Amino acid sequence: MKVTLALEADLLKFFRSMGEGYGPRINDVLRSYMHARLAGVIRGAETLAHYREREEAWSGEKPAFGDVAKAMGGEWEDAGPGVVQAERVFMQERMQKGVAEGEERVFGGPLVR
Repeated sequence: MKVTLALEADLLKFFRSMGEGYGPRINDVLRSYMHARLAGVIRGAETLAHYREREEAWSGEKPAFGDVAKAMGGEWEDAGPGVVQAERVFMQERMQKGVAEGEERVFGGPLVR
């Protein structure tokens, strides 16, 4: 079913930065939330009242992409989807090489072989 959603600019920019297929990706995120909610995995502070109160408390200007890097004295530039995709490919190849060589995972979790 096709609907129109109003998304904030930073949210849309985030999903678009991942390349083509950002619409179905947003759908997948919403579906994951729905299933987690139905399974009882998510409870409590995710209620609509909580978000309304939070929105009122934090109704000021929201940080944009790169604001944290700039605040910490670093440089940040929107490199675009091509650079993001190239970085994703690089990291995937690096991880696959590490798995093939028996490298331990720094962050824990099971290795998928």
